[in-house]
Amino acid sequence: MIKISRQFKREIYMVFDSQGCDDLYTLFNQLHENQSYEMNIDFDLFIIKNKLNGKMSNSVFFELNNKVDGLEISYTDERVVWKMDKESLEISIGRFYECKEKRIFTPAEFMYVQIDGRKDFDYLYCKLI
Repeated sequence: MIKISRQFKREIYMVFDSQGCDDLYTLFNQLHENQSYEMNIDFDLFIIKNKLNGKMSNSVFFELNNKVDGLEISYTDERVVWKMDKESLEISIGRFYECKEKRIFTPAEFMYVQIDGRKDFDYLYCKLI
């Protein structure tokens, strides 16, 4: 189980169980090799556009893209697209490996994320439940 939602104006939370942690670790490793990957995730579209309040997507398309600086999330062609550069991918692999081994995601602060259409960055927090 993996759920991503907005909690506060500039805070996004990704909550996952131990299987979700393992799945994300695997995803980031596969992304390193394949450049793109799609995964079933409960994603609240309110994160991207206020007018989509209450609407969910159950799929996120991940893409390794060194044209972005860090992490960027957008909604294109009716799908959520999560783009990240190589440095952010390496950080993700390390953090989720640590979470997988210790069964805790600490510190909860993961990384800044640029949401398409917003001028300020949001902060992405993670929590293993």
